[in-house]
Amino acid sequence: MPSTPILLAKKVGELCAECPVYGKTWFCPPFDFDVDEFLGRYDYAYLFAAKITHDELI
Repeated sequence: MPSTPILLAKKVGELCAECPVYGKTWFCPPFDFDVDEFLGRYDYAYLFAAKITHDELI
């Protein structure tokens, strides 16, 4: 398991990139800000995520 917020964010981003709606919704990456820069300000971060299965492409 990644040990820093930035490494964790990269791993989650890799998992998200496998989703068929990646980049097609406002709540999915890629985001319009630099995640490394945003998370770099913190020593810890809480990540809340859910696995959503889509029956059809949005």
